[in-house]
Order: sequence, then structure tokens, then C-alpha cells
Amino acid sequence: MQVHSLSICDANYDIAMQQLINRYQNDRQLLFAIMRRLFHQPCISVASSSLLRQIVDVTRESLRTMETLNQPVDSWESIVLFLIYQKLDAGTKEIYEQSLHSSKIPSLDEFFEFIEQRSRALEAAGSRNQINSRPAERNKFEAVQKSSVHHAKYTSSQCKICEPSHPI
Repeated sequence: MQVHSLSICDANYDIAMQQLINRYQNDRQLLFAIMRRLFHQPCISVASSSLLRQIVDVTRESLRTMETLNQPVDSWESIVLFLIYQKLDAGTKEIYEQSLHSSKIPSLDEFFEFIEQRSRALEAAGSRNQINSRPAERNKFEAVQKSSVHHAKYTSSQCKICEPSHPI
């Protein structure tokens, strides 16, 4: 591709643009990249407002991008619902199941609204990015924090400037 060989003028804009589209517009590869991002989102092991928001944001962004590729994402709601449900931590799944009032299949928007509400609740409770509040895991977290604290103690009382024995 020789876009750089074209002179910069209005007449060559369409030519350059068409060359770029021919070279880089690969809808199949773009679709596969989006699907990988959607399907390979990490599972959440501990409820976190930021992780819950991230899973909703990535899913919505992926679906919007697939719509621009003319994919029938509106008929994939149940598949996406199952996929994202499987990524949630056990506590969030339990609260979600308790929030359902019937056995009907919820819409994806309703599911996302629940996750957004759960995220807001976790954030309000102060567990935005914390490790689970179970005592054993909290103690491990505190031990890691304590082990990474360093204290420096100045042992010499000799002045580094004038050399007599007095504190700086």
C-alpha cells in the first residue's frame, strides 16, 4: 500500500481512504476480537464495585460494536445473560437470585440494572476494591499490608555536615 506516495490534496483523500479500508477493514477479524474480549472477561471471585462495573461496561461496549457490524445481538440476550451470570461471584449470584420475584427470564437490561445497583451498594459500603470481608481473608490482607511497611531508624548521632556528635 502506497498511501505515503500520494500527494496531500483533496483529490487524493478518497483514494487514500479506500486503500486504507481495503487493507485494514476486516470485519471478521474485528468480530473475533470483540467476541474474545466479551467471552474472556475474568470471573469475579470477590464482589467489587469496580469489577462489576467493568464487566457491564465491556459487555455493553462489545454488544454495541457488534451491532455496528450488523450482528443480530438483540437475539443473543439469553446467551449473554448466561455468560455474564457465570462470571459473577457467589455472593452477587445469591443476592441476584433472591431479588427475582418469578421464574421468568429477565431481560439483559434488567440484569445490568441489578449489577449496577449491586455495584453502587458495594461502593457505598466501602468495599469498592477491598478483599472479601471474611475474617480469614481480611487477616491475610492485613498481614500482607503489614509486611510491606518499612521503618528507618537513624542510629548515628554524628552530624554529617560538621562532624561533631549532635543530632541533625
